[in-house]
Amino acid sequence: MKLPEFAIKYKVTTTMIFLGVVIVGMISLSKLNVSLLPDIEFPKITVLTSYKNASPSEIRDLVSRPMEESLSSVSGVKKIEAKCIEGLSIITLTFDWGVDMDMALLSVSESSERIRTFLPQEVEKPLIIKFDPTAMPVYILTLTLENISDSYKKIFVKKEIKTRLERIKGVGSIKITGGQERIIDIEVDLNTLYSYNVTLDEILQAVKSSNLDFPAGNIQKGDLEYLIRTMGTFKTMQEIEKLIIKTDEKQGTPVFLKQVAKVRDSMKETESVALLDGKETISLEIKKEAGANTVAVCRKIKEALREIGEKYQDRLSIHTIKDESVFIQSSINNVFNAAIVGGILAFFILIFFLHEVKPAVIIVLSIPFSVITTFVFMYLFGVSVNMMSLGGMAIGIGMLVDCSIVVLDNINRYKSMGYSTQESCTLGTSTVQTSIISSTLTTIVVFLPLIFVKGILGTLFKEMAFTITFSLIAAVVIAMLLVPMLASLELKTKKSGIGLKKKKKFQKTAKVFEKIYSGIDRSFGQIFSFCFRKKIYLFTITALLFVISVFFMFRLDTELMPAVKSDTIQLFLKMPEGTPIETTKQQAGAISEKIKSYPFVDKVFATIGYEEDNLVSKIDDKVGRNTANFTIFLDTQKIKGDEAYGIFTKEIRYERADKLIFYQPQDIVSQLISEDDKPIVIHLEGKNTESLIQTVSEMLLSLDELSGIKSVETSLSEGKPEIKITADRDKLAVFGISIDDISKVLKVALDGDKISKFQEGDNNIDIRVRLRQEDRNSLDALKKILLPAREGFYINLDKIAKLSLGNSPDKILRENQTDIVKIKADFDRTVFSSYGKAAKELEKLIHKILSANKNQDMYNIVLSGENENFQESLSQLLFMFLLSVVFIYMIIASVFESIVSPLILLLSIPLGLIGVILSLFISGFSLNIMSGMGLIMLGGYTINAAIILLEYINQQLHEGVQLKEAVFQAGKVRLRPILMSVLTNVLGLVPLALGIGKGVEMQQPLAVSQIGGLIVSTVLTLLLIPILFYLYKNFTLRKKRT
Repeated sequence: MKLPEFAIKYKVTTTMIFLGVVIVGMISLSKLNVSLLPDIEFPKITVLTSYKNASPSEIRDLVSRPMEESLSSVSGVKKIEAKCIEGLSIITLTFDWGVDMDMALLSVSESSERIRTFLPQEVEKPLIIKFDPTAMPVYILTLTLENISDSYKKIFVKKEIKTRLERIKGVGSIKITGGQERIIDIEVDLNTLYSYNVTLDEILQAVKSSNLDFPAGNIQKGDLEYLIRTMGTFKTMQEIEKLIIKTDEKQGTPVFLKQVAKVRDSMKETESVALLDGKETISLEIKKEAGANTVAVCRKIKEALREIGEKYQDRLSIHTIKDESVFIQSSINNVFNAAIVGGILAFFILIFFLHEVKPAVIIVLSIPFSVITTFVFMYLFGVSVNMMSLGGMAIGIGMLVDCSIVVLDNINRYKSMGYSTQESCTLGTSTVQTSIISSTLTTIVVFLPLIFVKGILGTLFKEMAFTITFSLIAAVVIAMLLVPMLASLELKTKKSGIGLKKKKKFQKTAKVFEKIYSGIDRSFGQIFSFCFRKKIYLFTITALLFVISVFFMFRLDTELMPAVKSDTIQLFLKMPEGTPIETTKQQAGAISEKIKSYPFVDKVFATIGYEEDNLVSKIDDKVGRNTANFTIFLDTQKIKGDEAYGIFTKEIRYERADKLIFYQPQDIVSQLISEDDKPIVIHLEGKNTESLIQTVSEMLLSLDELSGIKSVETSLSEGKPEIKITADRDKLAVFGISIDDISKVLKVALDGDKISKFQEGDNNIDIRVRLRQEDRNSLDALKKILLPAREGFYINLDKIAKLSLGNSPDKILRENQTDIVKIKADFDRTVFSSYGKAAKELEKLIHKILSANKNQDMYNIVLSGENENFQESLSQLLFMFLLSVVFIYMIIASVFESIVSPLILLLSIPLGLIGVILSLFISGFSLNIMSGMGLIMLGGYTINAAIILLEYINQQLHEGVQLKEAVFQAGKVRLRPILMSVLTNVLGLVPLALGIGKGVEMQQPLAVSQIGGLIVSTVLTLLLIPILFYLYKNFTLRKKRT
């Protein structure tokens, strides 16, 4: 029994099957993960190696170089990048897509462990982390604390808020910025210290050994066993002061800590600052676990914050800075709404052509049933609800009714031939079963090349391909089961007066629709007749349109991904190297207040510095004590982002800053795949440092003069001020002092050594030993630091070493074991509408500098950034397009059992290209991976109209109709279903093409390219393909006769 027969015979069973699918689909939807984009595992691993207080050049020579050599042997490594900053080596390994990252992580770990024995002893164990794009904060909030002492604020945040939020399922890590922590400072008086013949090391050892509780065993008394413990931890500050450091050997009197140092309950130096509208606050950046549902996690965070706010309402004010779920939910809702509107528009098109409500309703029902069925497949295959997967369903809305249109049209044809309703439904469905399956396969097969495509393109579009494929398969099943079953139902209507009036009104409307369609049909017949007679005109116009479209294609803007509207502007402030964090805070506060004074600014959030123990924070070279990163939130009801950007760049100035750069956020994908915050990145590498610096200077001057290029910055800087201590080795030998002795004393004396903890209730407070401020706050004080020598003598530092002022680079960049310099810039979108145009001007500039420089063989200049990613994606799109054409040809050849006929049908694909290019050019959209994917998807769909025409012509020829008459009849008979199919697809895409709402902009170029391609290819296919087939068939018939 065939499927249509089963559905018609067992109507209740068929109904129950579909109701069951609906129930399972809705349950599946409730369990689907929700995120902005598909889960992407980028092939990157970062190795962080700490060597405290080492300069960038020392980090490069002693840590990065040996580690780079060792890590280069790891299998699958494509590129090695290194950043050497003060005290830290950051090496990023980029692997080929498709590499098993778990195995790569293991190999990197083993390689790092092997090289450790060749590194300086003070180098800490490397921290190895995989790049995780989901590790960006999903929620940022600030806290204003009142009626709480400054010394307790950060402790309160950690214990009462951070701990509560960390318990939420799906929360990964929480970073705190701002606030100060208590510390117990033991400030040593250098002069008094040595007058008692006490060394810093003796103080360290005394504090360490005296602040401990020791288990001492146990004893038994009667039937009980008692644990013996020696209680030695400090309970009060006075206990620390009364600590005996040593006993005077001559006099036999003890030396107490209070005699050589002051013990203070103070605050740690500020390491990080958070500002909201210029006022100091504490911020929390919350990251989710990999695979966690962003929307669900953010919802639970908000619930927890509500509880915390109610509990501490007299002491705490919570302000949300960023809630990723709002944008995700808004974007997904907009795409979903676009799909619904598209479905409604498709319904009205069906009413226009069919003149009846019942068949239109039957056809449109395939949309919700297909979508709900798709949710089941998504759950089974682990596909999340995101911009790409939901966008795939929205784009395929019009396609979902194609099979149902063909089936219902064929059912009506059999009814008109005199068959009963039951027979018409069975025959009408079964006779087109093969054609709807083959036409669906040509649409689906374009996604098959994604199996072979690696990288960002394959990762992004796989989920879109899944949802379109699942929904189309569901649409085929619905067309073969649900449509014939519903069409077989004889609905009885009550003949009331109101009903008759409505029916007459609808019949009048239907007559108007039919009159309009008759005019379209008549006009088409006349145009086709003219084109048949004047074939050369048709061929010339088509060829001319194709040449024009190719001409425009090379003038289209290019970019990786379409920009998504943002309600924020970023600002980067960099003060001169060596600026203390307090000064940076003051200046950042003043700038925040000035920006907040603009009426269209909602709030200004800024962060400065980082927590010293947080190595991951140091990866971002925009983070430091002399830098501030601002996020300016705009009121988009009052102003657009581009307008606000223009105002800020013209009006906000700050002379004391090294850099004050405004920039607009990159598109979502570029933010994930690029560690650079600007789309334009130029790499300069060379062996001759002086020549490289000179070239960088020339490049910067040229970029400043190039109109449309803005926010230019370089990785080179004047350097950080430093004091170099060069020891006299002869004197060191005389006094018995080593370089290691000097470094240890200076480390304790200046930075201090956190040697123990002071326990106060549940709080553990660091105890730090260092020199008092007057003994360490100047160059003269540094010179007077005494070092222990032989036989109990002490000598000043300047007696055995030379102290000199200088500068050191704040960072050194390397790529593939070669030092490089980066120049980063943004482009003015009023001058260059996309990255592609800006890149072309930059390529000309680079070529000009290279050709003018005599020492060009000493260095190399490479345009990187978005350009590199775009070129890679473009080559993959071309591969997908060519392979999809091959697969489409194979399917058509199998259906028609012909080698030549499918070649004629394939001409509809370049006809679609004409529409794609012209629509992008007219609408002003760029050529990006979304519009490129639209062209590929179009190839599988535009050919369906050609298949319908050719199938009808062959059928007529088989019945003995003359070739010319068959060709003329094909367009006339198949015009209605072709127009129904095309217009439902076009109108289904219109809401996405209009780009109304947040997040829809990502799908907009894809929708526009498909609309243009569908319209142009349909018109030309209806005219050109039948005529080409006529010429080919006529030629073969003549050849047979001769």
